[in-house]
Amino acid sequence: MHRTAFPCWLLSVILLHTCVRYGAVLLSITGLMQIIACIIWVSIRNPHPLVIPFEDAILTTRLGSDFYWVLFNGEIKKILFLLYLTDNEIFTKKASPASCWGWLLESWINSCRPKRRFSSASTR
Repeated sequence: MHRTAFPCWLLSVILLHTCVRYGAVLLSITGLMQIIACIIWVSIRNPHPLVIPFEDAILTTRLGSDFYWVLFNGEIKKILFLLYLTDNEIFTKKASPASCWGWLLESWINSCRPKRRFSSASTR
């Protein structure tokens, strides 16, 4: 799950620049993957802490700050998605997927049109 969350996050960053709806959906999927990864780690973890003697120190397995940061980050992404859905439902019309990509298509069409070198007044 944690290896799937990173590419999903990268896609959400890219899609947030093109279509906010798809970016928000992928951001929520990223948060869901992080939460599922935390749940799986807690459920399969050994209840007795593993103690590994290592040179001058002792390594132990415990739920450290990184675990709680991932869990907190997943919850924040879930809350952001719910805020986006609420905002989208209350304040805007329902946008179709075509409207998300419409500006990109329009800018591509305008860039492919040939440029006029002379104005119509100078050709008389």
